[in-house]
Amino acid sequence: MGKLTFVLHDESVNTYGFRMLTSGANLEEFKKNPVMLLNHDDYSLPIGRWENIRVEGGKILADAVFDEGDARAAEVKRKVENDFIRMASIGAWPPEEKSDAYDLMLPGQMLPTVTRWTVREGSVVTIGANHNALVFYDRESKQIIDLNDKGNLIRLIDHSNNTKKTIKNERTYRSIEAAGLCKRGGNRNRHSGNHCQCRPLGKRKQDAGRRSG
Repeated sequence: MGKLTFVLHDESVNTYGFRMLTSGANLEEFKKNPVMLLNHDDYSLPIGRWENIRVEGGKILADAVFDEGDARAAEVKRKVENDFIRMASIGAWPPEEKSDAYDLMLPGQMLPTVTRWTVREGSVVTIGANHNALVFYDRESKQIIDLNDKGNLIRLIDHSNNTKKTIKNERTYRSIEAAGLCKRGGNRNRHSGNHCQCRPLGKRKQDAGRRSG
């Protein structure tokens, strides 16, 4: 089988009501250590690495190279090749810059656009919450930030101490919640939560999310 290319990120609006510009993604840290994790589990050894990390058409793409000498990685590769696993997820540090500019807003977007951010890792995931969400890591604790906690979401989209803006963002969050765009989960551990569920590039024309051959 040919290379397995995954879409790790696109610029569509995620279920939390914001989006992240691919042009603002810093890939240098990721390229220096392009580990491939399984379900964002950085306590376990990587199952492979990402190669040919690039940007095409507003998307971040990468080719998966599995460590076939590792039984766990070989099993994941087999499941990917046989279409039992199709999804990938990007892990990033918290947003560094955001914009409220109207011309960056898309239909359905209710929160600012992230214009500068840094990629930390890329994972193959068995299942995720939606096709364009991702996970953020706290820089100090290195733990995954639970975006279902509205306090965390507000802090991520508003780094200032502007009380009025914070209140506005909290109201916006409630609007998102009421519209059913943000789903609350139960107790979650650091390896659960919302994952970016971008699929591999299409081998089959009718399914743009499948692997490339």
